[in-house]
Amino acid sequence: MRTPTEAGRTGGETLFAIIVFASIAIVAYVLLRPKPPDQQVPPSPKSRYKTLTNADGLIPLKAVVVPRDGAVVFSAASDSSATSERLPMFETYFPLHQNNGFIQLTNDPLSEKSVGWVRSKSVLLWTTREALRPNRQNTERHPLRLWTRLRDVGHGQPEYEEDLDADPPRPYPVLDRSGRSYEIAMTWQSSDFSGGGVDSAWTGPLDVPDDARFYYITTRSELERRVEEMSAALIDLASGQHAKNPIVVLLKGNVALAAGDKIDSGEDNVGVLQKILSDLRNPLKIAKMQSSEIHRESANMKRQLDRLRRFYRNSDNFNSRGIGWVPAEDLPGN
Repeated sequence: MRTPTEAGRTGGETLFAIIVFASIAIVAYVLLRPKPPDQQVPPSPKSRYKTLTNADGLIPLKAVVVPRDGAVVFSAASDSSATSERLPMFETYFPLHQNNGFIQLTNDPLSEKSVGWVRSKSVLLWTTREALRPNRQNTERHPLRLWTRLRDVGHGQPEYEEDLDADPPRPYPVLDRSGRSYEIAMTWQSSDFSGGGVDSAWTGPLDVPDDARFYYITTRSELERRVEEMSAALIDLASGQHAKNPIVVLLKGNVALAAGDKIDSGEDNVGVLQKILSDLRNPLKIAKMQSSEIHRESANMKRQLDRLRRFYRNSDNFNSRGIGWVPAEDLPGN
């Protein structure tokens, strides 16, 4: 016999629903949360990444190649070990180690396989996952204008302006944010084609998605792993077998980081999960839902995961090194 906690919703259904929404909050939190650029540390013992990460180990550090003619690859952290290979301008890699003014890079944050060392000054470090690209589908918007200093945004002539006749650019990594303005890493070229390179600059205030669309960098192997983990987790949750569910394990593993180290519970009870979600600032709209709404939201999340599965299965979405850009609207929670 079921004991309802309130009309139309049992305790089990409430727990199921909160865990489903917890999964959305945690996925978005783990995948997308930007961090200040000065927080760069080696991977923590709890991190799945083999590369340098942000302070909590949830986001791998990225390095964007700056020189116009590419970054010289070295076989060791030494000027005497230069090779003939160069990494292309504006390509993104993942730093493994920093030493003696050099950075060792890899193609995949889950791998320690190195592509070599480059000089630290040859890359721009990037600590978030998000990037933006002008919305070319909106023909009524103004060209993207950029200022090198935040305090100059909106005043005088911008240092850079988007060429609407040029091919659509790849997404620009977001380095920082202030209100509706974003600091991005971008490529530039002079009007007479005599100069060009990579620089960082601030946008004017943007309306999303009218002015720009957001994307999130991922590797094909990481996206596949996360999607299949979450898909299996949803099946387990639907069956009621949640005690060792990956979502619950993921929640527990991130409680100290996201909700404070004083939360401790040996049981997967509703109160603790509500506290976690509250501290993650996820609205607890689930408390007002009926069971039909609960399962509809679960079905919505499954459809989002299906879209992501189709994305990683399409090789056209990734470059030759397995790096791709997922549209923000395809991610759970959006």
